[in-house]
Amino acid sequence: MKDGYDEFFKYFDINPSELWEFAQSSIVYIDYDKAQLQWELLKNNIKTGNEPVYIRSFGRNGQSTDLFLNLYKEILPNSDLNIDPTNNHWPNNMMKKLTNYNRNSKQGKNSKYEKISNYQISHVYGKTVNPYSFVAPWNVIYLPKILDPFTGHEATGELV
Repeated sequence: MKDGYDEFFKYFDINPSELWEFAQSSIVYIDYDKAQLQWELLKNNIKTGNEPVYIRSFGRNGQSTDLFLNLYKEILPNSDLNIDPTNNHWPNNMMKKLTNYNRNSKQGKNSKYEKISNYQISHVYGKTVNPYSFVAPWNVIYLPKILDPFTGHEATGELV
């Protein structure tokens, strides 16, 4: 079998295990203690509806999202569930707040956030239409964009 990733690694003399070492050292996670507090807050907001909780839209152009919202109204009657306006606004907002990194290029010199470039929001386990997963601090990371071809939804093969 001919594998594009294998060809790439051979051509550039890259050891796949070194790629994964780079991934582990460069991914930005939320600090454990902050993540634990945020997780408890998320679970409480789902249970009580004190604050809105967001999910990603589902289906082509979000056309099937109402199916999930109707389901959640039945099984989580007290929650205030909403659709994320950009499909990543709230995960990005959480990462900015809890890691002090900001991908927004318009920040000024006096910003309390350190600029982070060539990183993207990624959901480690997916499940983005699940309110317990979409903005769960254990599910959201800043991933170096260079790793996306090896980890994204289109990646296949033995390496992935």
